[in-house]
Amino acid sequence: MKQLLFILFLSNFLSSQIYDLSIPPDQNDEYGYADFRIWLNDSTDVYRGVYFFMHGWMGDSRNIVYDENLRELCTVNDFALMGAHMDNMHMDSGSGDAVIEILDSIAVLSQNSEIEYAPLFINGYSWGGQFGYHYTVWNPERVLGFITQKGGYHDTTDAGLAIQVPGFMFIGENDLDYRIENLTGIFETHRPVGARWILAMEQNAGR
Repeated sequence: MKQLLFILFLSNFLSSQIYDLSIPPDQNDEYGYADFRIWLNDSTDVYRGVYFFMHGWMGDSRNIVYDENLRELCTVNDFALMGAHMDNMHMDSGSGDAVIEILDSIAVLSQNSEIEYAPLFINGYSWGGQFGYHYTVWNPERVLGFITQKGGYHDTTDAGLAIQVPGFMFIGENDLDYRIENLTGIFETHRPVGARWILAMEQNAGR
């Protein structure tokens, strides 16, 4: 098992806990860093899932755990809230395994064993949307649903069982052609074979 680095913050006034954790790459990995922050509401008895927001290129979505609207949404639905700072969107780099290890570790540290198996709802912007889509294709049984917004480099190969996972794909009307074509092509290839996905265009918007 990879080395785990973590810091625990207690948010007493919100009756919650925030965990900062990192999974350093080992000799078989091709990613540079995988840092996570997760928010747990102490009033939740059993967690039914994890809302995972992923950042754009060279970004850091860990502060999403302080978003009051998402905290409320997660509390109502018995979800944890997680953001990340990662540098590789390809699952063969080891980045997908890092996500699994983080959830396993949170389950132990927080004494909420169900988190080890809790499904993810992944919402990602640009690079982060690509990460979310790639993770869904790689590990579809662990994803409850995904949103990918305006990325231009999604894997265009067969999505396999990921077509069974509900997905919302956004493109921008003013996006560069290759960005529009990337997601549109994936949607048009898989929708006829039963993909549970929706493709939407945001008017007067680009990446």
